Amino acid sequence: MRASLQTKVDRTHRPLAAVRRCLFECYVALSMRLGLVLQFGHQDEIDFRAGLSQGGMARINAVLDEIDARTAAATLPSDLEMILLEIEGSMGIEEFNEMIRDGVLSEYRTLARKALR
Repeated sequence: MRASLQTKVDRTHRPLAAVRRCLFECYVALSMRLGLVLQFGHQDEIDFRAGLSQGGMARINAVLDEIDARTAAATLPSDLEMILLEIEGSMGIEEFNEMIRDGVLSEYRTLARKALR
């Protein structure tokens, strides 16, 4: 049986902010090969469609390029440092970033398919 960490992203929690806030949870899920599913909220779907019509894939790629665990925030700086060291020591920051980008891109594709129906 396959499990996954699901993160619901709504208007007040933009995708990048959600990834920053649940950095450790994302890391644990990915390091345990549980998978990661991001689900955007209703307003984010509307914003995505508007953004796609205004900037196309260039705008989406710009958002994806901004995803970087090193820009995460934590209540305690020592927590962030510990999490980043753990990620770097196991899978590497760049591989982690790519996995998160893939999750966000997957949700963008789901929204795009939904819009075509």
